[in-house]
Amino acid sequence: MENRNSYTIVGLFFTLCIILFAVFMWWMSDSDKNISYEEYYIIADELPSGIRVESQVKFVGVVVGSVSKIEFEKSVPERIRLTLKIRSDVPIKKDSLADVEYQIVSGISTLNISRGSEEFDTNYKIINLKEGLFSQLTNKAQNISDRINDMFVNVDKLISDENLKHLQTTLVNIDILTKSLSDEANLKNINEILKNLNGISANIKDTKINELVINLNNLVNNANNMVVKFNGLIGGFDGVQEKLNSKLSSGEYDFKQTLQPTLDQTKEFLTNFEKTLRQIRNTLNRLEDNPYEFFFKDVKER
Repeated sequence: MENRNSYTIVGLFFTLCIILFAVFMWWMSDSDKNISYEEYYIIADELPSGIRVESQVKFVGVVVGSVSKIEFEKSVPERIRLTLKIRSDVPIKKDSLADVEYQIVSGISTLNISRGSEEFDTNYKIINLKEGLFSQLTNKAQNISDRINDMFVNVDKLISDENLKHLQTTLVNIDILTKSLSDEANLKNINEILKNLNGISANIKDTKINELVINLNNLVNNANNMVVKFNGLIGGFDGVQEKLNSKLSSGEYDFKQTLQPTLDQTKEFLTNFEKTLRQIRNTLNRLEDNPYEFFFKDVKER
């Protein structure tokens, strides 16, 4: 009797557990029906590795849905379209990105969607798929390979037969030049040329410059004497002009109207001549003060 009672109690407890589990499953399924879902789409050139129907979809790491369908895109048959069933309360935006997370142990992959800020403008909501790590490595490797290929092409152009011939010719010319410079006869000629240049420069500095200064001083003195004589001549012309003007104004000469134009022209000529003499005097004074600067510096400035 005691064994039968024990079996009965165990059977009732097991039956109660089954009933409670069934109620829990019914409650879970009923609560899941109250949650609304929206469909989002991912268009890709190929199916991401490890993604299949019922694969989990996460939003910033939290499970919010799953992959409900995998099919070819109708408008572009060579591309794959993944349909995602995601809770409608999840704030997925137009600029959100879906990243494939690989589970190395299980081989199953999940989609993790990032945050965004831009709202969708159509009901056909497409999420862009972020380029995977393997694709990034492949693209970078391809770029590196292209650059290496370009480098080899440039190196091949650099060491072409034509460039090698030019380089060889240049080296031969340099060799000939160095041999010519190292020749004793050429070295002697170069030394003689340098000595001659030194002698010429020394003569110019000592003798020629002194003679040039003496001649310039004589020229300046003669020019000063000439200026003094011209000033006296101008004074004489001014005196004659004043006498003529006084006599013409008093009516002593009747040909005043005839000589007046000639006198005006003479006066203008003398004025211009006086200006010219002043310029000559200034030039001669500057020449007398510093003849070296007058001849050499002015030539450089020109």
